[in-house]
Amino acid sequence: MGNPFQTLCFVRNDDTPSPLQLLCTPMGYQMKLYRRFCDVESVLLNDPKVLILVSVSNENLTSRGIPVWLERKLPMRNLILIDVSEKVTDPVYALKLGIRGLIFNNARVDNMLVAVRAILMGELWYSRSTLEQTIEQLLFQQHRVETDASTERLTSREQSVARLVAEGARNKEIAARLFISEYTVKAHLASIFRKTETRNRVEMIGKLGMTA
Repeated sequence: MGNPFQTLCFVRNDDTPSPLQLLCTPMGYQMKLYRRFCDVESVLLNDPKVLILVSVSNENLTSRGIPVWLERKLPMRNLILIDVSEKVTDPVYALKLGIRGLIFNNARVDNMLVAVRAILMGELWYSRSTLEQTIEQLLFQQHRVETDASTERLTSREQSVARLVAEGARNKEIAARLFISEYTVKAHLASIFRKTETRNRVEMIGKLGMTA
């Protein structure tokens, strides 16, 4: 993968240069320094060749460790957080907001250099565990959305039948508890299978997120 960035924009409410600035200086990138994010030209914010590096030092942070003013602007195309405290910022939450990476304030210089080089090559910079947790949460959320959508397609009687199936009830028991015929139970099950695109009771229970 080629280097996608040409310009680095540091946003840092501090007069002292960050170690990361010093590391990036000899790399040959065009560098721009800003004390406030609102000073960054809007054309740069949407430029795919510009990487925005926002320091969380001396910032008012949310409970998840993201600058309050920044969270309202996310997601953005190419943005990372620097000077981050591992104990304050939630990396999974940051990744889900679209932040491309976190560089911690206690990182060794050699690790910081590896991180910035990876990010400048277009990679995300998060730990393996953070990536795994994020994927698991997104898959779970997607499953919940699909489950809710499948449930909403069922009539109230079909939902009652599905809940009894999840409890392990057979057709005869379902019919007795709902005061309907076994034929009607079979008709409801056929309709549920069709609406949930499942072939049997086990698949149906899984698709609807019910516990067998």
